[in-house]
Amino acid sequence: MASTVSALTSDVNSSIDFVLEGHLRACEMLANATNRSAIAQAVALLTDARQVALFGIGASGILTEYTAAAV
Repeated sequence: MASTVSALTSDVNSSIDFVLEGHLRACEMLANATNRSAIAQAVALLTDARQVALFGIGASGILTEYTAAAV
């Protein structure tokens, strides 16, 4: 995301809008045809893989552990 937290103000609603608009932009980018195709290809590769290695540090490490335990 190109935006930074320096754009935040002390107004709670403006801060909420900032976060939501960032997520909307990310979803719009992910939903375009090129990215949808790439995601579908990645899922197909993972589905056909004999093994998948997961790695994460910090917050992504927590998600990695959760995902590894779930599969």
